[in-house]
Amino acid sequence: MAKTKGKKGKYVMSNREFRGMYGCSPDMCVRIWSYIDDNNENNDEAAGKWTSRPEHFHLLWMLFYLKTGSTEDVACSYWGVDGNTFRKWVWLLIEKISNVNSIVSTNNTHHQMGEQVN
Repeated sequence: MAKTKGKKGKYVMSNREFRGMYGCSPDMCVRIWSYIDDNNENNDEAAGKWTSRPEHFHLLWMLFYLKTGSTEDVACSYWGVDGNTFRKWVWLLIEKISNVNSIVSTNNTHHQMGEQVN
């Protein structure tokens, strides 16, 4: 697993590694985040459940959990987070995207959620 050093000595994950860990491309992850962020304030259904705004890493938790199919205990241990916190954000985000049939790509074609986009 070759990694390259990025700015300030941080390691940069390759697209292949990202897909392997999260089950989608970085571009698809950005599209999912944009959907969540754009609809966060306009969704009355979940309004009472958002005590604070989700962060980018909450989305990564959710994608990791869905990709790996691991138990919550394993995922919590991997991310170093309390089970209640992990459960709260993962399931809120799953609920948030559960009614999405497709995400519009940059070239205005539709891709089903989970479909690989090259």
